Amino acid sequence: MPYLDKEQRECLAVALMVLASKIATPGQLNYAICKLTERAVLQQYDLSYHTLSKFHAAIQDAADEFQRRVIDVYEDNVQVRNGDVFTEIIGHIFEKFNKEERR
Repeated sequence: MPYLDKEQRECLAVALMVLASKIATPGQLNYAICKLTERAVLQQYDLSYHTLSKFHAAIQDAADEFQRRVIDVYEDNVQVRNGDVFTEIIGHIFEKFNKEERR
């Protein structure tokens, strides 16, 4: 995750709050991400595969970070509360690796 310094975050904060207040659905969020990316790419001086790849990586990194920092934490808490769905297969995996370690 690109941890921006305070000045960079403050520069974007107001515009992001205004934009976020307009987003009510996942479709609108998807549209906003697409248009922000398009505008940011077009502001580059070098429209090339390298530029496009860097922007694609930034979007993917943001999605991965959301998965890791938000969704995974939520899922882990729900799993603790409701119990694990994959208890049988996970048991087999632990058995397999424990047997291999004993060799």
